[in-house]
Amino acid sequence: MTTLKRAFLVPAVTTVLFLATAPGSQAQERSDSGNFAFVTSSSEEMALGNGQTLIRQVQSGMVFAADPASPMNQTATTCLGSSVMAAGEATVVVGHCDSVAANGDVWTAWYASDQDGGKWGFMGGTGVFEGVEGGGTFSSGAQWPDGRGINNWEATYTLR
Repeated sequence: MTTLKRAFLVPAVTTVLFLATAPGSQAQERSDSGNFAFVTSSSEEMALGNGQTLIRQVQSGMVFAADPASPMNQTATTCLGSSVMAAGEATVVVGHCDSVAANGDVWTAWYASDQDGGKWGFMGGTGVFEGVEGGGTFSSGAQWPDGRGINNWEATYTLR
């Protein structure tokens, strides 16, 4: 091997190895689960045709992950949702949430459900959540008449 080829090859291989092992350079898939403890801070109802009612709610609380090292653990979360009720049953439940970690990193998510739970997915984020992809399911836990509640969640997602 000539000196010129060796002079190019060594730095090129070193650079490739560095980039392949640098923190944050590879996607990291995670599976997490936990709870979202919340309180309904705003709720309004609007009568619709055919005996249906539109309910708009704002819920705020904290996401707790079973794994204390999860980046989702202890993120302050606010959700805005709309539900269409007919004969006491939710026919449409949709919304979105934004969550802020103590260090300021943000993740956003959408959700769609029925009265017992549903599916959710990441829409984006900043910091450690930049480029996040994935989502999961959730189910209703304890619910209090005054608007407080707990939802159980699980997720599989990829951090970039």
